[in-house]
Amino acid sequence: MRTDILTGMSQRVTTPDSGLHWRRMEPERIARSNADDAYQAIRRSIVTVEMPPGTAFTENELVKRVGLGKTPVREALLRLKLENLVAVQARSGYRVAPVTLKDVRDTCRLLGCLEAQVTEQAAADPLAHARLEQLQAQARHGAETDRAGETSDGWVRGDWQFHVGLARGQDNQLQADVMTRLNQLVLRFRYLALKLGVPGHLLAHQHDDLLAAVVAGDQAAARKATEAGWRETEAGLLGLLSATESVQSTNVWGAADKNAFYLDAVPAGPAPTDVFEPGLTRQTRQQPPVEPSTTA
Repeated sequence: MRTDILTGMSQRVTTPDSGLHWRRMEPERIARSNADDAYQAIRRSIVTVEMPPGTAFTENELVKRVGLGKTPVREALLRLKLENLVAVQARSGYRVAPVTLKDVRDTCRLLGCLEAQVTEQAAADPLAHARLEQLQAQARHGAETDRAGETSDGWVRGDWQFHVGLARGQDNQLQADVMTRLNQLVLRFRYLALKLGVPGHLLAHQHDDLLAAVVAGDQAAARKATEAGWRETEAGLLGLLSATESVQSTNVWGAADKNAFYLDAVPAGPAPTDVFEPGLTRQTRQQPPVEPSTTA
């Protein structure tokens, strides 16, 4: 066995003519791999709500959590900031970005538009029918394991695989990438719903009408079923978050304006908007007063 004296690491590879041997792993590849590992680990914790919305943390805390150095963790945080999953807090480190009601609404509506195009095309493609049936079978299996108490997120993971598989089955790679990223946001919403006590398997019927229309080759019905499914998802998530009186364990923040004022009482003025803030029960947000114009 040969170990690289510069990095202390070695890599085993196989080639057709020489069998197994060891070669040096380039330092750049090691650094890239570590950064990717840190990114995946932190992102998984955020999406599955192991790190709930609003959670404050420091870089050193993440280094201990993921077991990697500061450089890969710092690179991972830069990527997560670009995805709006992490926010910087002045003089106090970072915070997991809140989930807003506007996030849920905008994401579901955009996905409804994009996915309706894809399912309409899939209905005209016999090869897509079998693929979607297989994806739906996986989602149903996840729901069954949830009902049996073997898993708590089987359907959530199956739903994710269904929608991402649908997105990646099209020819437009750019649209597929956009839809995959949007579905990653929905995955976080789904885990948040689980955290609030809503079993995922109760939603296992959501793909049925869509799949039936696609397999029947009915493009119009496939589009209609897709749009209806996302309207149902949006309404369910918004209703769940809006009806939640206490969110101390999940820190849902439903304000569209993250710099808004938070008041215990509702003074005279514009109509308030429901807001959820970390560690508090439901409050109302009063819009800041409009300053009178001083110009002629």
